[in-house]
Amino acid sequence: MREILLGVLQGLTEFLPVSSSGHLVFFKHLLGLGEQDVTLEVMLHLATLLAILVFFWKRIPSYLKGKNFMLIILGSVPAGIVGVFFKDKIEALFTHQLLPLTFFTTAVFLLLSDRRRGEREIGIKEALFIGIAQAFAILPGISRSGFTIGTALLLGVNRDEAFEFSFFLSIPAVLGAGILEAKEIRGEFLPLPFLCAFLSGIFALWILRRAVLRRRLLFFSLYLFGLALLSLKF
Repeated sequence: MREILLGVLQGLTEFLPVSSSGHLVFFKHLLGLGEQDVTLEVMLHLATLLAILVFFWKRIPSYLKGKNFMLIILGSVPAGIVGVFFKDKIEALFTHQLLPLTFFTTAVFLLLSDRRRGEREIGIKEALFIGIAQAFAILPGISRSGFTIGTALLLGVNRDEAFEFSFFLSIPAVLGAGILEAKEIRGEFLPLPFLCAFLSGIFALWILRRAVLRRRLLFFSLYLFGLALLSLKF
């Protein structure tokens, strides 16, 4: 049952702009949970990766060549550097006492970015800044989807393109994290948590796309403000 709940939580929080890593730290401290099984963690990340590929399957060919492919590569560089050289050091320094600050930061960022309107396409400058924003998401409580979409909106990027680029940009990051953690796999494949993460991930993508296009990120912002206040009681 625990694995199923973690699958649903992973699928929802991985895509909704509320920080999956922040929620993991929050619930681990609140419920006194131990370290998550690496096999389960890798499996749930692969389930959310599959959700992205299924949700955007019609657009995949356009990101496998030309300008879009190069922009994804460029945008992946900052997170790649941080992930390879600084991930362990940052995670070792991070404590649950910082969650109120990181949740609050994401909430404010969503609130500010949701006011912007724009029709700009993503170019080299936009891809680089969005990639830098993705690198900040190594901190629990900083939402990857929230920061990448929010940065694109602040730069005046079209809302549909901001949403789409954010999740294509996540593919190299998820693959990279999976490869780095794969060497620690010891357990067996659990199909039910995988399916729960996949289905909840599809649902979360659908919800977030509607929220971005309709300028409804405020609801996630309010949720994070509440979570930041709740985290102060740790």
